[in-house]
Amino acid sequence: MRVRAAVTAILAIAAAACSGGGGNSPPPANRAPIFSSPSAISVAENTADASYSPAATDPDGDAVTFSLAGGADASQFQFTAGANRIDFNDIPDFEAPTDADRDNVYEIIVRASDGRLSTDLAVRITVTDVAETFSLRRVASGLNQP
Repeated sequence: MRVRAAVTAILAIAAAACSGGGGNSPPPANRAPIFSSPSAISVAENTADASYSPAATDPDGDAVTFSLAGGADASQFQFTAGANRIDFNDIPDFEAPTDADRDNVYEIIVRASDGRLSTDLAVRITVTDVAETFSLRRVASGLNQP
């Protein structure tokens, strides 16, 4: 009987140790950042500060960094990390588009990363036309002879 009681006690202890009820759960899996910035914006032509500012948060509280990851028109832009801005390389001109299909809709891919996982956002930046002004100036008056 003593042997049986000892074996039963040992088995009970082993079962309790293996049951997973010790409260040690695995750490939660890392989750990718989530964009909060829009996927489409419009900017007026001939504007020196025409840019896109990406925004995202990380559900795990990790720091998020951004980069220009590609797109048909990525070569038309530069990313300034310190300012967190994606700027046109040249001031956009509606009458002379430089995007891949010449329709004034520039397509880029922005990447948000927490250092372990990343998320991409396809962004469309539309350049809009601005009425160009001109001025008329009278150069002479009262002339009646050619």
